[in-house]
Amino acid sequence: MSVLGTESHGRQLMLQRRDLPFFPLLWVLERHAEPADLASDHPAAQVLREHLNAPGDSTPAADLMRQMLWVHRPDDAARLAFRLFFNHGATGCALLFTVLPGPLSRGGDWSIQADAAAWGASHAPRQAVELVRTAWPRAGGSVRRKLLQCLWYLEEAAAPALPLLAEESAALTQGVRWQCRAAGVRPTLDARRSPLYLEPDSLEQIAYLAFSTDREDRLYAVRCLDGWGPALSDARRILEPLTRDSDSAVREAAQRMVGR
Repeated sequence: MSVLGTESHGRQLMLQRRDLPFFPLLWVLERHAEPADLASDHPAAQVLREHLNAPGDSTPAADLMRQMLWVHRPDDAARLAFRLFFNHGATGCALLFTVLPGPLSRGGDWSIQADAAAWGASHAPRQAVELVRTAWPRAGGSVRRKLLQCLWYLEEAAAPALPLLAEESAALTQGVRWQCRAAGVRPTLDARRSPLYLEPDSLEQIAYLAFSTDREDRLYAVRCLDGWGPALSDARRILEPLTRDSDSAVREAAQRMVGR
């Protein structure tokens, strides 16, 4: 599947920003980073660069997990997660995954650890699917959201877990189905989501929305293009007419993007 993050220009745009979620960006870099990306001073690029040059680590998995429970920054959580699953394999993934049905379900702020667990478990796909299927029936809403994030990272490997989603209607659930089926952006557009990584082919669909008579369609189209920027000629052709839109919210949003 061709997504914005697989293009060099798209990755550079992402690395220039500091407001994108840390772990999805790290996930893209793991799969598509080139030397120029790793030279960035973005924390996600730094973590991946350190990991690629790190020596073996004999620290026991239980000790790494105890450290994980005290971190307060996503880059520190990612460093520990890398050490867990690359030095301890499936055992490390399973231990990291205990954050989801464990501390997270008891309340408190475990969001960084949970985000790290959702991303980290994807490095052992078969085991991650089984862990999600086991945890799902007893999981509350906050835990299920993280389980869905884990499935999103798994892409097509998450297919055996799709039956779990039959009664779920959250936008992230649609994103998981989109990833699993590699069916393009149509479900995402239908759900009115603005994903971080859009397929270049989706520009045609966005163009239809950009010239809709429905104000919400036009505003959504502008939001979808946020992050692509006017550096892409096709995006500019969509955005420029919207800078003169009759609706002030649409017009101002398009003007901000073209003016970057």
